[in-house]
Amino acid sequence: MAILNLVFVLCVIEGRKFYHRKPKSQQTKIDHKTGRTTLVHTIFRQGLCKALATFNSLEKLKRRLDQIYRREPPPDWAFV
Repeated sequence: MAILNLVFVLCVIEGRKFYHRKPKSQQTKIDHKTGRTTLVHTIFRQGLCKALATFNSLEKLKRRLDQIYRREPPPDWAFV
């Protein structure tokens, strides 16, 4: 379960990075009945595509996880 959560978070991170770099690539659609505007490709789906293309080996995945953990120190209350 922890691995699934980690993969979900990585996909969201990669999707946000992609849309932050290229904001014009966000395709939206309008529901004409309700007037709601939604994204065609969610942040998760875009991040999943980027993650599958980027992390094609375990070494690259390990390097990316090390970058994330170096940047974000663990909270003080995280003890077991």
